[in-house]
Amino acid sequence: LTRNIGIGTSTPSSILHVRNSSQYNNVPTLTVENNSNLSSSDPTIHFKNGYLSSLTDFTLGINSSHDGGFQITPNIGLISGSPSFHIDASTGYVGIGTIDPQKNLHVGGTGFFEDTLFIFSPLLVNDDIFAVGNIYATQKYFLLDHPSFPKDKLLRHYSIESNEGLLIYRGIVNLDSTGKGKIDLPDYFKDLVDESGTTVNLTPIGKEPFLVSYDFDENNKLVVYGKSNSSVSYQVLAERDDPSFQLRKGNVIEEKNDKTIVPRGEYFDPEAYGLPPKKQQLKSKRIEKD
Repeated sequence: LTRNIGIGTSTPSSILHVRNSSQYNNVPTLTVENNSNLSSSDPTIHFKNGYLSSLTDFTLGINSSHDGGFQITPNIGLISGSPSFHIDASTGYVGIGTIDPQKNLHVGGTGFFEDTLFIFSPLLVNDDIFAVGNIYATQKYFLLDHPSFPKDKLLRHYSIESNEGLLIYRGIVNLDSTGKGKIDLPDYFKDLVDESGTTVNLTPIGKEPFLVSYDFDENNKLVVYGKSNSSVSYQVLAERDDPSFQLRKGNVIEEKNDKTIVPRGEYFDPEAYGLPPKKQQLKSKRIEKD
């Protein structure tokens, strides 16, 4: 055949042109149905690229042999393994890379988001999350099975927060017979932090208190001074100053405007101020610096 075929139209504009003229929105334009007597018969549509020699086949349809869910697979026919896309027939959950989605969106494998991802409900991740950029949250904590009562309780600890990109190094330094000891910081310390803003907290260990102090020697090594043959606990605090941090560092306080992630007059967290929750139209823009 060289002519276009029209169903419901006398002027087909493509090889097969189907027009739905029904006034009811529950009348489908095209129905693909399987044989009710064959459980392995799937109603599908197969797409084949006759030009490329590889990755030429895609199939979409209903997988009758699994749960009657809708699938898209890069194969001829549907599969029972891990399809590219799956919608569960009973729950409506969407699975990418999995045939058994457990939540509204379940990704079986690695997810990559090139732009901003906004989440307005719990997100369950059973593997690692990698982000090249910033992660914003009104509060941050970790939740795990209580180590003492793992079957009965959960343990929640909150993250330490600061107006700086703060790094913490801690430990114990033993002072020699001259009352001096060196703290071994990582080799990358000077390239990772702003050394000029480094602060050190020192606490003598033992029943008898004694004075302690610190300084940086000619090699920029951290040296602790105190009572001979004693031990001192230390906590080194420093702010990140590496290229990645500088690129994405935002102001501690910023005025809301048409360039910020939440515009002026709107709330990032309205429920915290007694207002009803709102699905914000957040903007996919990095917070600008002065």
